[in-house]
Amino acid sequence: MTKTIVIRAKSKLLPGPSGMGAKIIHGEMTIVPTREAVHCSDLGFNSIKGLFIEQNSNGSQVIVKLVGPGSYDNYASLQSYDGAGTNRLRTLGSLKANFLAVGE
Repeated sequence: MTKTIVIRAKSKLLPGPSGMGAKIIHGEMTIVPTREAVHCSDLGFNSIKGLFIEQNSNGSQVIVKLVGPGSYDNYASLQSYDGAGTNRLRTLGSLKANFLAVGE
């Protein structure tokens, strides 16, 4: 099973003090069980500044950890936990979730 990322909307903010304008995208991704990595190139970024995953209605949780936040060619590590309140990593089935990402 492979990850699927569907980007629904893109926008770009005005440049800040650094001269770089942030990009914001919204979409849906399919997360495979247990662990997943989302690389900045998967989202069309040179660098991921933030990645937010909407909590799924079945109670599953996805924990996002940015590796090298703001650095060139970084990625986000995702861990998916079941919704039974046991804090166990999910091992079966994929999870569809909406996301919001900020990057350059």
